[in-house]
Amino acid sequence: MHYKQKKYITGNVIEVENSRSLFVQPAKHRQPKTNKSSEEIKELNYKYAARKLTRLLNNNFNSNDWSLSITYQEELRPDTPERFRKDVENFLKRVRRRFQRQGKQMKYVYAVGYDTTPHMHLVINGDINIKEIRACWSYGFIRLTPLDLSGDYIRLADYILKHTKKTFNDPAKAVFHKRWNQSTNLIIPVPKKKKIKATFWLKTPRIPKGYILIRNSMVTSVSEYDGSYYQYYRLLKINTGKRKERDHGSTRRKGYK
Repeated sequence: MHYKQKKYITGNVIEVENSRSLFVQPAKHRQPKTNKSSEEIKELNYKYAARKLTRLLNNNFNSNDWSLSITYQEELRPDTPERFRKDVENFLKRVRRRFQRQGKQMKYVYAVGYDTTPHMHLVINGDINIKEIRACWSYGFIRLTPLDLSGDYIRLADYILKHTKKTFNDPAKAVFHKRWNQSTNLIIPVPKKKKIKATFWLKTPRIPKGYILIRNSMVTSVSEYDGSYYQYYRLLKINTGKRKERDHGSTRRKGYK
């Protein structure tokens, strides 16, 4: 007997998914499959998109990098999504040229919102002076926030996606028809997959030395349809002190011997 494990290691975070197919009920007595509503499907897609974006941020950025919120002065706001798209693309071209002049390579992830106020959320490597980036945007304001020391940017990913949710789900307001865009030089997280010889995983996972369990990340479930079992949790490397551990809702566990 075995179960499947999928593990992502991204920066300071380890993300683990355990699964096993085991029919709890005979096939003829299984619960009928129910069709999810469009809203349920949207929320499910959003959850998996947030996980994917979190992995991307954790794997490619750190406390030396920046999160930028970019907005317009009211009188300079674009009147169409197409115009907004051109402004964003031209801005990124200007920034890229400034990186290249200094022999640096630009890395970024960005998402845009076009609901009440056109705006852009950009995560970018901090290899050039922020003044260089500010000089490339002449339509309004740039608010800068350095990434924190934790290395876990799950809240940043959620913040970015929430602010672009309405735009993404409205074809009339969609600017890029994607939840986010990214530079081609980012390292895409690839999971390590293996089969573990055991009937089941531990209810409370063993935590490797040097890591803590992020309490609110733990998910366990059993499918009513096919009886498959699932466990999901995230681990954070201890390198930020007690304040950060508390912020992440984390717990210490005894490590491996």
